[in-house]
Amino acid sequence: MHKAAGNGHTQIVLDLLRHGAEVNSIDNGGYSTLFRAVANGSKDVVEVLLAHGARCDLKSSHGWSPVGAATVEKRTDSLELTIKSRTDMNTPVDPKGSSIWRFAIEENLVSVQETLDELTPHTDGHLLSGGIEVRQQMI
Repeated sequence: MHKAAGNGHTQIVLDLLRHGAEVNSIDNGGYSTLFRAVANGSKDVVEVLLAHGARCDLKSSHGWSPVGAATVEKRTDSLELTIKSRTDMNTPVDPKGSSIWRFAIEENLVSVQETLDELTPHTDGHLLSGGIEVRQQMI
């Protein structure tokens, strides 16, 4: 299923899930199905996996979460989907333990910061206050 998810084969992923495939399985490389879909920009597959209960907090064997993968790969559409699925914004997204805001600011990922700012109304202001807090700490 990981290969289908990473390659954007939505119908294959759906068929596999209907036949009992585990949505949160980990492949031999240490990556979840959601991680593979997010990292490769397979937005439709990300939507399907989240709808079937894929966990955004599962880390790869290298310490990256799917949210971290979306951030580093600048997959803002997948990032938006994972955040709207009620991802805890304080959960570390990289091996250093950075929050999504800290990582986006430290790496100067402007498009990711803009996406986080846009999502503020959908998360009761938590993202905005997190971004301001991290920015102030870094000054």
